Amino acid sequence: MRGDTASGRYKSEHGVHPHSLLRESRPTPRLRDFVPLRHPSRGAPSARETPATGAAGLASSAAFGFFYLKACAMSLPPRVIVTRPAPEAGRWVRLLAEQGVPAEALPLIDIAPPLDDAALRAAAQGVNQWQALMFVSGNAVAGFFECFRALAGTGRAQTAIETRAWAPGPGTAQSLREADWPAALIDQPAADAAQFDSESLWAQVAPQVRPGTRVLVVRGADAAGEGAGRDWLRRQIEAAGGSVDHVQAYRRVAPAPQAEALALARAALQDGSLWLLSSSEAVANLRGWLPEADFSRARALASHPRIAE
Repeated sequence: MRGDTASGRYKSEHGVHPHSLLRESRPTPRLRDFVPLRHPSRGAPSARETPATGAAGLASSAAFGFFYLKACAMSLPPRVIVTRPAPEAGRWVRLLAEQGVPAEALPLIDIAPPLDDAALRAAAQGVNQWQALMFVSGNAVAGFFECFRALAGTGRAQTAIETRAWAPGPGTAQSLREADWPAALIDQPAADAAQFDSESLWAQVAPQVRPGTRVLVVRGADAAGEGAGRDWLRRQIEAAGGSVDHVQAYRRVAPAPQAEALALARAALQDGSLWLLSSSEAVANLRGWLPEADFSRARALASHPRIAE
């Protein structure tokens, strides 16, 4: 499988507005064409999902920035295969279609509740014991607030949020606003950050951390309930004298392969379709579906260099 990654002003979580998809008037950032994407048979890189987008945040998602780059560089592929979880994948397909880009949804990850939500319920009930909650994705926001609202209905959740919310990109920040987190308490990377990730977020929130500061990272887990992800931000917080707790708000699981999905996957690996891959786990799940498939003719766009490694 051949892959492409974009860098510069096109972000790991969000890039340009979809209306800019085919517009060639924007400055084109550096594009590494056809960077080899690790074949699934070699195993996936670290299982860290790329942050998901909220409904409104989807309008500026990285997918559209990357397709804009491809449209500038070459003719559009026969179709784009959107591998995000449903219903995100369906929304992306509709927005791509509005821009004249043929696309089909092929979710390679499903989102499921945590195996045990006791820790999540406790966190939702006592949210103000932390100075900041860092949400790794829109799915983290959705999972946390599903529990938070359930507790609010029983009168056991905090009704007045005083804690700051950290978002790695504008999609997650939008999800927080839609969940009624006070906008004045939401922190995110600068709009002109080179990339939307923990490093860019830390550049904004570092002054908030001092000895005794407590931060809760709301994240996902794999199918077995094991947490995964980078610990770079944790190291920065601890080096500044703060402490970090983690809570799982959802799990990423492999979808059960259906005949129609398998047929689409096999065809798309051979017909020049462009695979949009925003998670290393999606690559591993595709390999699990089609262990004997030939990936040598396939093309992919990876939403972050770590996925293309």
